[in-house]
Amino acid sequence: MKTFALLLCFGLCACKSTLQTTTNKTPCPSEGTCTAKIVSNSRLFLNEDTTGARYPTLVKGNKLVFQHSYTKKRRKNVADDFYTETVYLEFNPEEKKLFLQDQALEKVGLLFGRFCYCKGSAGWFPVKKGTLQLSQLSKGTYRIQLDFSVAGMPQKVPQIDAIVSANESKK
Repeated sequence: MKTFALLLCFGLCACKSTLQTTTNKTPCPSEGTCTAKIVSNSRLFLNEDTTGARYPTLVKGNKLVFQHSYTKKRRKNVADDFYTETVYLEFNPEEKKLFLQDQALEKVGLLFGRFCYCKGSAGWFPVKKGTLQLSQLSKGTYRIQLDFSVAGMPQKVPQIDAIVSANESKK
């Protein structure tokens, strides 16, 4: 057991890690928590299961993938009391400034995911209405401002304003 723990410790220390600094300028709903991050050297790949439902996965690539998640705090002793919203978008690391609106949001593969016990309105949806402003503040640090909606879909977080840094380092 001690050998396994030691090997695990060495394995974790030898891996690449992504150090991230996040500043959410938009307040998160008080009944939950929000997180934002950029995953370096990745691509956003859209898969489809046997029922035709689509879902994203991150694969190794040459892009940056921004992820913002809101997770509602669960109430104890309440079955099916879970709620999460996640937004993904992908962009080039060389991008200094970017402004996209409505249909042009397809260029960054903007996806909205809603997960809850809410039949008919859970899953992943492409975002076709909204505005995205992306600004590179310094090397590896971006401000991402997003105001969006998905037709017929309730949202807890329709606006995101985050400053996110992703710097890769070896430990």
